Amino acid sequence: MYSFLLCFLIVSLLLNVSYATKNSNQELIKRLEEQLKQSQQMEINRQFNLQNVWPFNQTNIQHPKIMQQQLQTYSNQEHKHPKNLNEHINKMNFEKIKEF
Repeated sequence: MYSFLLCFLIVSLLLNVSYATKNSNQELIKRLEEQLKQSQQMEINRQFNLQNVWPFNQTNIQHPKIMQQQLQTYSNQEHKHPKNLNEHINKMNFEKIKEF
């Protein structure tokens, strides 16, 4: 009789452990899937930002003075002198996003 109770106790303990492990594995899989989605979205955003940095792209990152000269050249070409550089850049980025 004691052996039956001992067997029953061991089997129920093993079932509880396997059930708990299964649940924790499912939670881990869900968390990993969420992290994967987040990292994929971050990579998509990073690629989009690299392609749409105005007026420079990822291969044209230069010294700030050269960048300022290029910006001045670009502004002269447009016959506009931005009053606020950030507003001008945001406007150009918004136009690029609309095109996309």
